[in-house]
Amino acid sequence: MIQYRKKYIQTYIWQALSILLGFASLFVVVPYLSSDKTLYGIYSVCTSLTIFFSYADLGVLSAGVKYAAEYYIKGDHRNEMRVIGFTAFVMISVFSILALGIAFIGVYPKILIPELVDGTESFRIARYLLFTLAIACPIIIGQRILGLIFTIRVEDYKFQRMLIIGSLARIASVLYFFHGGNYRVVEFYVFYQLVNLIVVLVGLVYSKKYGYKLKEFISGFRFDKEIFDKVKNLSGTSLILVVSMILYYELDQVVISNFWGIEAVAIYGAALSVLTLVRTFCSLVYSPYTSRYNHFVGLNDYQGLSRFVNKMIIMFAPVIIVPIIVLAIFAKPFVISWIGLQYVQSAILVSFLVLSFLPNFIKDPITNYFIATEQNSVLIKYNVILPVIYWLGIVATSKIWGLESFAVFKFVAPTITTVGYLTLIGKDYAKRGLTFIGYKPILKTIFSSIFVAVCFAFALMSFTRDKHDKLSLLFNILVMGVCVILALASCVPFNSVLKQEAINYIRKFKKRL
Repeated sequence: MIQYRKKYIQTYIWQALSILLGFASLFVVVPYLSSDKTLYGIYSVCTSLTIFFSYADLGVLSAGVKYAAEYYIKGDHRNEMRVIGFTAFVMISVFSILALGIAFIGVYPKILIPELVDGTESFRIARYLLFTLAIACPIIIGQRILGLIFTIRVEDYKFQRMLIIGSLARIASVLYFFHGGNYRVVEFYVFYQLVNLIVVLVGLVYSKKYGYKLKEFISGFRFDKEIFDKVKNLSGTSLILVVSMILYYELDQVVISNFWGIEAVAIYGAALSVLTLVRTFCSLVYSPYTSRYNHFVGLNDYQGLSRFVNKMIIMFAPVIIVPIIVLAIFAKPFVISWIGLQYVQSAILVSFLVLSFLPNFIKDPITNYFIATEQNSVLIKYNVILPVIYWLGIVATSKIWGLESFAVFKFVAPTITTVGYLTLIGKDYAKRGLTFIGYKPILKTIFSSIFVAVCFAFALMSFTRDKHDKLSLLFNILVMGVCVILALASCVPFNSVLKQEAINYIRKFKKRL
């Protein structure tokens, strides 16, 4: 466990830097991009298609992470390579089709954005952005495979270092691409992808230290019937999850573009930028532990797995809840100081969108548990119901609430389904003779975290500034940061697991002194 603690600490250090850079990117890049509302709307719609690459592996990548992690913990390098080679083969096959589809839309961009007029500058920009995204297909595949290689070793932080350097280069580049009245969004996006390419090449060179040889990888790069038979059930489940997540997360801007117009896309896109950051934050909180679930299954240690899941739920509840509550409460002054009064409508959207991640402290550990134990039917039920509730809510309320209906039901849908998730894992634990953490400790940590966060947020709200400039933005971020730190510190005495973990790290640190 000590060696994993070291990896967790290093992962969090580099992830903290990654999150800070995410903030820097949000506060530096987006204001430049959003200075032209129409072009920012076009950029948001076109680049939103990037997310489809995250889902277009037919669920094989998720299955690959699970089984490659199990082979890795057993020391079976040969089968680990077979899983990775098969995963890469499927991804390239599918991604190529997706890239061709995006290139076709690039030829006829009005399919995506009906407001475009042939021959205009906006039409040309949309076309080139889409072509750039299509060409970047191999780069995205490289990032996914490298993520798999580092994740199964619980060494995500090493790849994070490379990504951070790339992020610094992209952030610095806005000063060149957007200055003196210039708005070179296409050139910026091309540079963005070139930086990603360099990061991938560096990562591939580094992977040789793990014993990955080019000849061995090439021999494993094929359709492998035995590996296919092993991963197909989980891959099929993951594919259904992929479709559900696309329906839930990724169609908003396309629908808004067609029914509300490109300026509405810009308003919603600004809020989505914050949502993306919170989504990244939540995934980074749990990412160091993702492969550990599969390690427990690989070692057939289900008692250890159940204790691990219980610990994840309680320990990270305040870590997820407190920043989200604080950001939701401070949304209005934050948005005004960030991108101005013209986007003030985005504030209420930000509040509901970030609140949609409150259930993640329960959902993420339980989802990882069901994936590791191959509870495919449970995963399918949850992820099918989620987008159904979401889109039914939008259809029922969009004429009354407009854009706000998208944000409100982003919060409502996961809240409803997570309650069902808790019931299902309790039953699964009982069948295995395991003990689930129970509702009382969960409710205790939820209410204590929310209460503390709300109290500090309203106590410090008067210190915020409703003015659009960098100094006000920096000051508002500082106030929010102080609020989060004070609230988290106040939560520790109410959370036995987090308290014990903090004591363990302090003792370990003292021994080194």
